[in-house]
Amino acid sequence: APWMKSLPMLIALRFLLGVGGSLVAFWMGPMVMGWFPVRQWALINGFNQVSCNVGITLAMYATTPLCGRFEWRETLTGYGCISALLTLLWLLATPRGAAGAVGPTEAPSRTLGHVLGTRSTWWMVLAFTGPLASYLALNSWLGQHLIETRCLTAEQAPRLVGFISLIGLPMA
Repeated sequence: APWMKSLPMLIALRFLLGVGGSLVAFWMGPMVMGWFPVRQWALINGFNQVSCNVGITLAMYATTPLCGRFEWRETLTGYGCISALLTLLWLLATPRGAAGAVGPTEAPSRTLGHVLGTRSTWWMVLAFTGPLASYLALNSWLGQHLIETRCLTAEQAPRLVGFISLIGLPMA
């Protein structure tokens, strides 16, 4: 995306990034749950969420200094290459790649209709929607807002937003 010259192509790539991110956020839990016993699901899913937050927080601290040392396009390309490499390693290291679980888990199987008809499913959706919306707003808008309204520099604003995320990690 950093090398795109066409705005429609850039928008299409941004759309694909959003779709991919939502799929990873949605499917990470079920994929990992297929590889661990039921009693470890809460711990594993909590670890996954905290790991994502740690990565985003590190990016908040590292991006501005990296853009000062390299061009911004090279920095974003580096992030993309790291993501591609980690995806490849994940595909090679998981028991059956991206295909999912290696065998039956201890949980009973349910149909999609059953899951969608369960009240707890919708409580989980509501519980996840608020924090996710807040998190996305915090990481995508707050830094620019602080630069424009509080006169913070381009280095200070992401560090402050990263610090807020860092404070939230023990709670996660």
